[in-house]
Amino acid sequence: MQPPVSLVRRVAVAAIGLALIVALVRLFSPDPAGSQPVPTLTVTRDLRIDAAVQDLSPINWMAVAPNGTIAVSQFQDSRVAFFDADGKPLGTFGRSGDGPGEFRRPASHGWLGDTLWVSDPGTRRVTLISPQRELLRTLPWANGITFDSTLAPPPQFFWVFPRALYPDGSSLVDAMVARDSPPIPWPGPARDGNPLVRISASGRFQRILMWTPDRGCSVSFPIQGGSGFASIPFCTIPLTDLAPDGSRFALATAEDVDEREGFYRVLVVRASGDTVFNTRHAFGPVAIPERMADSVIAQRLSRNEQPEFAAAWRSMKLPASFPPLDRVLLGRDETTWIEHYTFSGNRTWSVLDHTGQPIGWLVIPRDVRIQQAARDTIWAIETDDDGLQHIVRFRVTSARGS
Repeated sequence: MQPPVSLVRRVAVAAIGLALIVALVRLFSPDPAGSQPVPTLTVTRDLRIDAAVQDLSPINWMAVAPNGTIAVSQFQDSRVAFFDADGKPLGTFGRSGDGPGEFRRPASHGWLGDTLWVSDPGTRRVTLISPQRELLRTLPWANGITFDSTLAPPPQFFWVFPRALYPDGSSLVDAMVARDSPPIPWPGPARDGNPLVRISASGRFQRILMWTPDRGCSVSFPIQGGSGFASIPFCTIPLTDLAPDGSRFALATAEDVDEREGFYRVLVVRASGDTVFNTRHAFGPVAIPERMADSVIAQRLSRNEQPEFAAAWRSMKLPASFPPLDRVLLGRDETTWIEHYTFSGNRTWSVLDHTGQPIGWLVIPRDVRIQQAARDTIWAIETDDDGLQHIVRFRVTSARGS
């Protein structure tokens, strides 16, 4: 008799929890010189902005200004809602449309001092919003990147997506090269993946900040009229984050993973291109139960009856273990936050200081998803049983009260 999938999942959850404890013990053990163990951090909620009271629709991002003002995207309403540091509503900005001060899809965002900028793929422009929630100006997206060398024909990009804006007018962009583009004169050796590029206000190339590796988590196969793609369950992907002010970029990757031990690397660089830190941390891999892997493949097969997709799923090789990490998040104060992978139960985070060394770890409920963080404060979205998303803030302290 086959054990039920629910039992397999409970066993897997217990195994993941045990392995996570082992990994945290490794990560936070004192060094031979006798330094004190890194503390467990505790959180205390000190602010909750109720979604029903404030008529909030689902939140797809949150941005906290240097003075504590909270801005949240209301994607369904094509607007941004603002609250002060005490949770008092300040008003909204935006509406649906293509005109000035209107949005189609308010997406990437950040701060230029106390000015909020919001990028909109639907209108291909950036909107700058004043602290008084008024329109300052709009900036068109760059259509490409120009280089000092003379190129004929010039490189072609199908996507130059803004990730950060800077006071001198330059910006940080994801540069996605068109399939048939001529060769591009990137400096240095050829690299796989997509470059994160800093360009001037006029769109001229300045530097490559970092190469983001290809995810490598899908398989392609021929279908009638083209190619099909299927994502690989439990595949470990490179994780990235950009600081709210665009000052730092983080990349977290797994490496040297076998049945007994693995490592993940956290690399943080500044917008200038200088490396902040590049550290390597051990973790204990958690094997994916065979019955769980079979169950996932069976579920995927039940969703798509096309023979090409079915053949791809049946021949797909799944990873031997779960990914070590779920998210990397750059704090507002040179900290770096790492969420360890779980698919059930509470969320577990470790916190690194400005040198990449651990300063604490904490556990929070699964319905709380951190959006921004600092050593002593967390801003998050809390989802209740009815699916309403509330804005919450927590104060963070260690066992020693620091």
